[in-house]
Amino acid sequence: MTVTGSSGTFIQWQIMAAQCHFQTYEEVLDRQQGMWDKLRADATEQEWTSLKIGIQGGSGLTAFNEIVLQSVPSIFAFYWAHDGDFITPMAYDGRGSELTAICCIALQFCPNPPEQPLIEMAHQTIRGNGTSLTWSEFSSYKTVMLSSGGYDPSSIFRLLPWSEVCETAFLNKCNQDSDRYSQCIPS
Repeated sequence: MTVTGSSGTFIQWQIMAAQCHFQTYEEVLDRQQGMWDKLRADATEQEWTSLKIGIQGGSGLTAFNEIVLQSVPSIFAFYWAHDGDFITPMAYDGRGSELTAICCIALQFCPNPPEQPLIEMAHQTIRGNGTSLTWSEFSSYKTVMLSSGGYDPSSIFRLLPWSEVCETAFLNKCNQDSDRYSQCIPS
């Protein structure tokens, strides 16, 4: 897309525009893969850091995407994602004022956890709306994709036993700061 502004005319990558308007999840995944392939092949640091793609830009790789569904699907698994290596819930400490998702999960599902598994996703960059990967983070991704074809899934995904999430000491830790998690607890 060509954009004209006070600093002149330039081409801006509108890679996050209309991402939720596809009809099937296959289309979403296909387009996202195409976007990442195009970025790996063509994106430059200058483009990334000049707000045409990256941080605080009008477009860019944000930390989330969505698929709008016509009906509620069966839930096959629950997920807990965080940055860093695999960790026990008790050892995990959320940063700042962010809600610690694992406490929200524990407060909602314990002491009677569901039948569906809980999957821990490590090494995830989790940010708010409109905040993209840094050039360094994107370059690391690009290097791994070019050198080995991708990340080892066993270093990112693991089954987390509900017994670790529903362990009494961990639930007590979450309950100590219940005001922080009040929006997580079903009414």
